[in-house]
Amino acid sequence: MVGWVETGLAGVAGLAVILTDAEVVAAVETFWERNAAWHLREACVLSAEALEVNSYLAGVPGRAEFETAGRAGMVASMLRLNSLPRTDPFWHNTHLRPTAFKLWEFCSLVLREEPDDLPSLWSLAVLNTLERGYFEVPIWTRLAAVEAAWFAAALLMGASFESTAERFVVFVGAIGQRDRVLRILERDRGLGGPWMVEWAGDVERLLA
Repeated sequence: MVGWVETGLAGVAGLAVILTDAEVVAAVETFWERNAAWHLREACVLSAEALEVNSYLAGVPGRAEFETAGRAGMVASMLRLNSLPRTDPFWHNTHLRPTAFKLWEFCSLVLREEPDDLPSLWSLAVLNTLERGYFEVPIWTRLAAVEAAWFAAALLMGASFESTAERFVVFVGAIGQRDRVLRILERDRGLGGPWMVEWAGDVERLLA
């Protein structure tokens, strides 16, 4: 996984690199520019299914909600990670710099102590969706109130990485929103294309 802190922030050999707040914000922005599928950073390699979902998400609230909450969560979590003393055992055997991988580890540790910590939940939701290609049911269950965002994430996963229908149905059962999801599918399936129609059909059959 590519680290966010790159050439130009190395500092003096042997000293830890501690970012300014402005550099933390810039690092998160760089992550979104490089990794968010809906920015079409590498449109030539996106599948027809991913392009279809991107087109659909451009016209619904899900993309904006996921991006706004995800960015804010990642900035807050990165600020906390960056402020962690470099003498803390967390940094043992590392190059002492905040990276996407270290943020994932840090937020996972925070959630063991504070399961409802929103910045950590959103950070993991974003990293799992855009970096790891995984729709993690426990994380999204805690963020269930943000309806459009989890629906968008499930679609992005299914179109860009692997089928999410079965995992998504487990999630829907966990939050008790079967009827609401069926209404969303009925309302929006025609706004996508062939892949979205097929995905919606798979979810509906599993929910039956």
